[in-house]
Amino acid sequence: MSLEELQRRVQYLEDLEAIKQLKYSYAKVIEEKASVFTEDGVWNCGEELGLHQGSEEIRRAALQTRERADWIVQHFVQPTIEIESDGKHARGQWYMWCVDRMKGGKARWASAIEDEKYEKVNGKWLIAELKIHDLRTGEMLEDDLPSLL
Repeated sequence: MSLEELQRRVQYLEDLEAIKQLKYSYAKVIEEKASVFTEDGVWNCGEELGLHQGSEEIRRAALQTRERADWIVQHFVQPTIEIESDGKHARGQWYMWCVDRMKGGKARWASAIEDEKYEKVNGKWLIAELKIHDLRTGEMLEDDLPSLL
């Protein structure tokens, strides 16, 4: 293996890890969701939360979501990530599992698939587009979540 091939492989692995870390940041703090998107990014949350474009609109929508909820816990698993040959664009798909309770409501579970497009901007990976589909939700009994209440 040549040094050039080794460098390409290492860069690919570093890019994969950076995209995973980006997704983990997306999941952590809803108030900072806009910071993981490109300036003209698209956050397409389907019928429940709508379509939002641009960092300011995404920030507002994320804050509105947070204000509607008592709590939200999101998990993202089984990523499939493909980095394009230019090293500046990638696509990914994640399975989402979420439990939450909206104000005045009951706890619920949700699962979905999230398709994403990424762009490397000034050496940093960002989400250019995120689309949620195949959303499934269901009500949880309070007895299901004693440690979270």
